[in-house]
Amino acid sequence: MKALAFMDYARWHNNNIEENQGYKEAGESAEAKILGHYLCYLTNRQMPVERVWGEGLPILCSLSKEFVENGMNAFDKYVDIDNDYKLTFKQKDKPKEIGYRPRYWTTDTPRIYRALYVFNYYNNSIGNILKKAINNQAPCENTIKKLFCVVHAIGYSQKNFSVNKPYKELFERNLNKFKKHQDAEAKKIIRTIANMLEESKFDNKFYKKSKFDAKITWCILRDWFLETNLNRHFVNTLKKAGVDVDIADKWKRDSDELLAALKWLELPGDIWNNNKKFWNCLFKDKISRKNDNKKIESEKYAREIYDYYKVTEREKIEFYPENFDITFDFVRRMCSENQCKVCPFNNGIEDLCHNGDRKICPVLLYACGYQFMCNAKKCKLQGLNLAIKNI
Repeated sequence: MKALAFMDYARWHNNNIEENQGYKEAGESAEAKILGHYLCYLTNRQMPVERVWGEGLPILCSLSKEFVENGMNAFDKYVDIDNDYKLTFKQKDKPKEIGYRPRYWTTDTPRIYRALYVFNYYNNSIGNILKKAINNQAPCENTIKKLFCVVHAIGYSQKNFSVNKPYKELFERNLNKFKKHQDAEAKKIIRTIANMLEESKFDNKFYKKSKFDAKITWCILRDWFLETNLNRHFVNTLKKAGVDVDIADKWKRDSDELLAALKWLELPGDIWNNNKKFWNCLFKDKISRKNDNKKIESEKYAREIYDYYKVTEREKIEFYPENFDITFDFVRRMCSENQCKVCPFNNGIEDLCHNGDRKICPVLLYACGYQFMCNAKKCKLQGLNLAIKNI
């Protein structure tokens, strides 16, 4: 498990990570970048990564900047409906219009409108509502779960959008359904959030029901906590909203407080996490599947394995469920390509490792695509061939 945690650490400290150029459209506003990231994830359903984060992010960051400055007028400015009544977000102030059409635009676009309208009640600020969730507290079980409830409730709690109508009728029905009673609907969401944020209700029915069915929400929080630039924008957003500087700094990704609280992050449980070969090779005897035909539920397995080691390990546990998200990079390079002979978990390290300081680790580069500098004395992969037998 130490090796798994090490791989995940290398993922987020990858020398090859650069900030997506799309965030430039948010200008200098950290809050607009966090909001743009959030809105982009609301459209991230069964679409190529390149489209969502290449085409969608710059437009939604630009929309977010406009929203932070001018409120709800931003939505209509960035929405264009063509002759086929297919909605497209467009940057209309660019020399050449750039368009982005979510695959499920008939439901995702009304969802974006609804989220913005709720933030509108908090002075056009996602930071103000995050401040309420944190309540001037450092990262801990309580605050992680409250953040989850707030982020998930605004984006996904009300599943009242129609999905079985013709496109034009479907879009109009979904958007107008909220607009018709938008103030009452927004206040309803705000009351729901207020109730969830009561100290005694942080582990309420909403959290328990949603936590293993909320892959997008966990992806959002994961990025805010672990991705270098987004974490900086997240912390600055909290400070701008009025969170005490000392408390906001405890939400920096390498702070002791946040590192200790990461165990409450759940694995998103998306398709890349659910590879049968990966789970059967490493953890078949540690997960409660009755037969090989049962659906892989990686988000539940990750929590189950964490709880198992929390009870059985005498030493301090060095991993948490989200570490399994390295499967996003690992599975498609190793398991899907049947690279078992050079798998780090199958005696493959000796064939790849150069054991050379100040050089890029070839094991991580080959298995996951991470450019991480070797430090042989502190390597958590050395001895993995023997340790894996007892995993």
